[in-house]
Amino acid sequence: MWKQYKPQLYVTLLWKDFPETDTHIKRHHRHFKNVLLRDKYGKRKATGIPEFPDRIGMTFFHEKEETYNNWKKKWVMAYHTHIHIFNLDDDDYWITCPKLLEFHIQNTLSRNLNKLLRCTSEDADKGVDVIQWVSERHQHYNFKDFLKYRHHVDGDLVVDVENSDWIKTVTLEEESHAGITNQNQSVFQSSAATNATKTGCFV
Repeated sequence: MWKQYKPQLYVTLLWKDFPETDTHIKRHHRHFKNVLLRDKYGKRKATGIPEFPDRIGMTFFHEKEETYNNWKKKWVMAYHTHIHIFNLDDDDYWITCPKLLEFHIQNTLSRNLNKLLRCTSEDADKGVDVIQWVSERHQHYNFKDFLKYRHHVDGDLVVDVENSDWIKTVTLEEESHAGITNQNQSVFQSSAATNATKTGCFV
């Protein structure tokens, strides 16, 4: 996938409700993607958003980290989000100045993202961080979480297959019978440990 569509931006999102389950974090991903794409393409409804690859693409990862939950007054294993964005035009202002996108998410899109952490201080956990994608650092970065949590019941895969964009190689009828989600999961699972080991991406 990334061989054909090399990522251009790397986005990190933190959530103020400390999502602890796979289902919970995927709801945030789905909502964020909807808000971002409707804004990007000036659509009032999701039905008007072009299908990939006729728009930007995103690969979502969810990574666990021990975090102090101020509401529960205890430490929890909460998810945060990493997004690899690709298929942007080379002269897109997001690429030429990634911090413009960071500012836009924090100050405009966040109005429709109630669970997004809005902290902007460099001295604390920033709710949004956007930087240019660097192959040496980001190509296999998120597979490090696979190595740490691969034995957890809900932690054997860190890629969000449901909300990520994929190249369609089968018909809808074939997809329904073949279970494309499981195929994509298997691809990431089988390569994760190898890729992380090669690049030294351990936690």
